[in-house]
Amino acid sequence: MVFHLVKEVRDINRFREILTVLFEEGFDFLIEKTKLKHKIPLTKRVKKRINQKKKHNLEKRLRLTLERLGPTFIKFGQVLSVRPDLIPKSYIKELENLQDNVPEFSYYEAAEQVKKELGKDINKIFPHFEKKPIAAASISQVHKAALKDGSSIAVKIQRPKIRRLMETDIEIMFYTAKLLEKHIPKLRKYNPVKIVSEFAKWTSKELDFKREAINAKRFARNFKGDRTVKIPKVYENLTTNKILVIEFIEGIELHNIEQIKKKKINIKPLIEKGFNAILTQVFVHGFFHADPHPGNIILTPDDKIAFVDFGIVGHFDERLKGNSIDLFYGIVENDTNKIVDTLIELSNKDVQDKEELKYDVEDIVTSLQGEDISNVKV
Repeated sequence: MVFHLVKEVRDINRFREILTVLFEEGFDFLIEKTKLKHKIPLTKRVKKRINQKKKHNLEKRLRLTLERLGPTFIKFGQVLSVRPDLIPKSYIKELENLQDNVPEFSYYEAAEQVKKELGKDINKIFPHFEKKPIAAASISQVHKAALKDGSSIAVKIQRPKIRRLMETDIEIMFYTAKLLEKHIPKLRKYNPVKIVSEFAKWTSKELDFKREAINAKRFARNFKGDRTVKIPKVYENLTTNKILVIEFIEGIELHNIEQIKKKKINIKPLIEKGFNAILTQVFVHGFFHADPHPGNIILTPDDKIAFVDFGIVGHFDERLKGNSIDLFYGIVENDTNKIVDTLIELSNKDVQDKEELKYDVEDIVTSLQGEDISNVKV
């Protein structure tokens, strides 16, 4: 068992640390089921903390656990918070609190990273650079700064040594996901290994800021001339794999409800603009912002919707566009056969009992007929 563990997980100390946090936050039942309990020194102090943590509900305990485990797990929780297809609504609501709850790293570390990447002292590149970040995320943090020509910019700086930490943590996630699938049959339908695999793929892309710059420029081209959407300009000469410099967008982040109310902004037309922008990205451009949580959407002073943070994007090809339109038509026209055929085509899987699937779909579609559109959740 020890040899197998060493092959699967190279950093045994980090693995024990993760298991201990899971125990302390009241997830000891998972450790017991995966037969890893012997890896943790169960002192009286740890047992006492477990009992204290169990006073919280599972949702809160999960959020607290992810926060304690650090950037990789916080990012994982953030990804899950926009995946209602994977986890219940109560968990999503709790995990949304992870969006901005990440400690910042020091100005000294930020300055060192800038010098290492751009080859000059930070004050020689940016005459003005705010030492306190305006945002701190799991992979990076953002500082407001200015160029010599006075342009207001946002400097996104990758956390020092974050790539190595995330690679180690994802390695442990894979190992744990395999054990969960092996020992807890009920979890197999959620494909834990596949979820971790998808997370690993997106995280690898997000760690490359040059790729994010390319994504941002593509969004800018797609929305060129649009009167309702703003995409920040990228400063390519100051962008590397670990530093991204873009135009600073003035405005209010969508999640700042208090500020929106204080400014007496009419939110309805802005929401319509944002919704139309998302639909345009998906069905017209076929290239969309895949991490559209409220912190990544800004309401500008001239009533535009600005998108920021292009590390995670999605693609919607012509086949998917066509299938989605067929699906909506099938629902509107109450055509169950069309809906079922489209779902089968989308899934790329054989269906053992097409008639049973048809009956299930009919139940859903029938319940929508005659319902007020305002009560229908798309």
